[in-house]
Amino acid sequence: MTSRPRVVTAALWCFTVALIIGSAMLAVPWHEPDLGVITLLVIGSLVLAAAQGLNWARWTLTVLTIVALGATWPVLSFQMSYRMDMAAATAVQIVLELVGCYLLLRPASTAWYRRARPAG
Repeated sequence: MTSRPRVVTAALWCFTVALIIGSAMLAVPWHEPDLGVITLLVIGSLVLAAAQGLNWARWTLTVLTIVALGATWPVLSFQMSYRMDMAAATAVQIVLELVGCYLLLRPASTAWYRRARPAG
């Protein structure tokens, strides 16, 4: 397997930071620690799978980001009227996830995922 391109590593860091922000927000201000841990485990597993070159994980992260984006807009407007720090954290999380998706869909990323398929 060829070495992971920087663009993929950068994308995975974007998703990791966004995941930490999102899980922390679920656990603390939303008072849903169980949901925060579940999110951390599920999305964290996808990030790890994507880091190993599994193309399905790359696409799953992308699709989940798009679906979550649609669900986040109403929450963001509520947060802006309630707590600006939560709205700012959500906005940063959204930007990081979108940047991560963009980077995972770059030609260098696509080429690596095609080559990274495990033998079997």
